[in-house]
Amino acid sequence: MGKAKRLALLGNTGVGKDTCVRTIQKIHPNLSVALIQLAAPLYEVQNLIYKICAREKNPEVQDGILLNFLGEHMRSINPNVIKEFFFRQLDQKESKVDLIICRDARPIDLPFITEAGFYVLHIKTDAQIALQRRQVRGDRYLGGSNHRTEQGDCRFDVQIVNNGSLEEFEREVSRVLEDWMK
Repeated sequence: MGKAKRLALLGNTGVGKDTCVRTIQKIHPNLSVALIQLAAPLYEVQNLIYKICAREKNPEVQDGILLNFLGEHMRSINPNVIKEFFFRQLDQKESKVDLIICRDARPIDLPFITEAGFYVLHIKTDAQIALQRRQVRGDRYLGGSNHRTEQGDCRFDVQIVNNGSLEEFEREVSRVLEDWMK
């Protein structure tokens, strides 16, 4: 197996990054895919906080305000915490798959993501549509899409606007993927 292709999905919460991953796996079922999740350490701490607070938390539902706080505070303790975690994940997956997808890139993290050779797919959605999607999936305490941890220089290789139907989005993902993987 050669060097894995690298794809980073960029966009605020509710734009369709997880749907994009499922679409890629659906259109390329024989492609071995590994996922990198930059926010994994934040989710781990979030789950611990809920456990300490004796509150059950559905793994599909996120506490946006808490995650924004954790991301900002953890970076104040160690500005490279997310970057270090990212490269540890990348080292573990590189030789084992055809495609590595960073499923939750943020503008603030793009410098090290692109330095690592990731092709950046920006998924954009109207803010109201993204908010409705987050509410439907039950996100608790919606974090702000304009929070400091969501800011940075937003450079990307290609962009998809996801304001329509699932079928339209899947067609766009398929088109972009076919062009990129040539």
